[in-house]
Amino acid sequence: CYPVSKQWLKRMSAHLNREKRIVLGYGGYEPRRGLLNKLIRYETVFTAMQYFSFAIKGKPYMGVGRNRAYDKTLFFENKGFARHYHLLSGDDDLFVNENATTKNTAVEFGREAHTLSLPETTFRGWIKQKKRHISAGSFYQPSSRFRLGVEWISRILLYTTLIWLCLATPWMWLATSVFCILLITRLVVLKMGMRCLEEKLLLLPSLLFDPVVPLIMGILWFTSLFESKYQAWS
Repeated sequence: CYPVSKQWLKRMSAHLNREKRIVLGYGGYEPRRGLLNKLIRYETVFTAMQYFSFAIKGKPYMGVGRNRAYDKTLFFENKGFARHYHLLSGDDDLFVNENATTKNTAVEFGREAHTLSLPETTFRGWIKQKKRHISAGSFYQPSSRFRLGVEWISRILLYTTLIWLCLATPWMWLATSVFCILLITRLVVLKMGMRCLEEKLLLLPSLLFDPVVPLIMGILWFTSLFESKYQAWS
């Protein structure tokens, strides 16, 4: 990954002081052609909106290793990544989950502080990447896992309930009307998040990705239960 401007270090470090010891930034992916690239960028934006929002509300739970800062003293006081050396990835994310608090965490999502990374070019590669993320997420604090799990489940329930109401009950038009209101609200919020994070051309694809992504994540989470979380770099 690389900074998008020469002001990256200045913008990130400006938040660090005696009280604020962790800074969460936005790490996006290079825009490229193809549906997979839009899927990767959509999932990245959606995840960022979640962890930024919770951090702003005083409940930080994660930050991407592609763009984050933390105080050196805080790092060594908590023995760095020592507790998670056995993991293939996610030790930096778990460091935030365990040490970020309401008072010691700041967010920086201005464009000058963004970084960009090279996206996966195959669906198989992206699935492998997400499996690593989900594997690390299983070590989150219970409250963080609960909040994320509820979000996934709520979206799955929303779409399955909509289908059931339309096919098996006489409430099709009422269900469709309520869903349209929810959908418009969701699109407005997503548009605001995309504008804040300088992401473009993802609004219409989100209509496809919104029901698909939680389903994919649910399948990956279920299959990860049968895989070892204790892996090492080869």
